[in-house]
Amino acid sequence: MGRRPAHQEGVGAGGKGSLFGGGQKIPIYYEKGLHVLSTPMMDELRVIQQNGRVLFRGPITRNSHPSGSSFDLGKEGTFTIWWGEGDHLVPITVTPTDTTTDGFFGIESRWPLWTRIVWDQKRLGSSAVWPQMDYTASGTAVQ
Repeated sequence: MGRRPAHQEGVGAGGKGSLFGGGQKIPIYYEKGLHVLSTPMMDELRVIQQNGRVLFRGPITRNSHPSGSSFDLGKEGTFTIWWGEGDHLVPITVTPTDTTTDGFFGIESRWPLWTRIVWDQKRLGSSAVWPQMDYTASGTAVQ
C-alpha cells in the first residue's frame, strides 16, 4: 500500500562478549497488504507459504473461522481472512497516519465475492519488496 516502515533488528550470531560481537543491526521492513485469493466459493485455507517456508498451517474453513477471523503469526505479522460472501461488503479503507501517502488518503475499496487475506504490518524482511507468497486452498465452483 505504499508505506513500508522499517525497524532496526539484530541479525547474525554472537552476543555481548562473544568472539563474533553482538550481531549487526539492519533495517527490517513491514507493510500492510491485501491478497485476493479467489472468486467464490472458497471453503478452506490449508497453508500459507513465504518463499517455500510454511508460515501458517490450517486447515481453517468458513464454518470454523468466519469472515473477519484474525490470526497472529508472531513476528511475521497478523492476517484477517474474508471468505467473499456476496452480501458481505466489508470495506477496506486506507487510513494513513499522516498525509505523505501519495494520494491514497481516504480511498475505500469493497471486494464482494472475492476471498481475500488482509495483512496488518506483514514482516517483509531486509528487502522492501514482498516475498513470494503462496496460498493453498480449496473450494466449490459456483455456477
